[in-house]
Amino acid sequence: MNASDTSNLFAIPLAAISGMLFLSSCTMVGPDFERPDTKVADNWLEAADTRVDTASVEYQDWWGIFEDPVLTGLIDTAYQQNLGLQVAGLRILQARAQLGIAVGLQYPQSQNVNAGYVRSQSSENAPPLANLPDDVASRASQGLNTWSMNFDAAWEADIWGKFRRGIQAADANLAANMLNYDALLVTLTGDIAALYISIRTFEERLEFARQNVQLQKEALDLAQTRFELGATSQLDVEQSTALMRSTEALIPALELGLGRTKNTLSFLLGMPPSDLQ
Repeated sequence: MNASDTSNLFAIPLAAISGMLFLSSCTMVGPDFERPDTKVADNWLEAADTRVDTASVEYQDWWGIFEDPVLTGLIDTAYQQNLGLQVAGLRILQARAQLGIAVGLQYPQSQNVNAGYVRSQSSENAPPLANLPDDVASRASQGLNTWSMNFDAAWEADIWGKFRRGIQAADANLAANMLNYDALLVTLTGDIAALYISIRTFEERLEFARQNVQLQKEALDLAQTRFELGATSQLDVEQSTALMRSTEALIPALELGLGRTKNTLSFLLGMPPSDLQ
């Protein structure tokens, strides 16, 4: 067999391999993602109003405008303890790991790795060393060290873009989980601020209701005294009593609403219902 015959034997495999590498770098089955066109207004509807500021502003810590350290502390606690937010964060880590796996599938995959070490030594008192001079036998029996290692790997050519599509899907999944985390964070901070304001509102209404009950009780005593002196009729006493009882009936409903709001806030803070005083 001459040199030209040898080159002909390797011409087809090399051409096939070159074609596979070319296809793997250029071919992907399926349509590519295209961002859909979305119509967005060029300006705000109130852009012509001089009172409206259309400049871009950073609203990441928007609750700071209230200058309320209690509200800030509640939101910081929710950052650390909210269970839903922690799950969303773990899903980001999971999606990031899946992206790493998808990228790694493009490269050769190690299937098996073995390593070994053997040390052998012959006895000077056994044949064939026993038949040799002592100095020769001593040098020959010093021992032999043998190291060995073997591995095998498999690699699948990405001819039709299966692995590259997998990377695109894993990358999109990671981006979706990150956006989901941001959306959850926005909702969480808004709900905590709304619940905190509701708690403060319930507390103020309870305080006003208790003060009104005290004032109405004094008015009832006055109406009762005037009725006993004959200055007014029984109707004034009944009206004062009904007004005081009506105000007293509001207090349990307000206390119930305050308790429910605190329990909901405790749930968002990742803790069992407890006294948030």
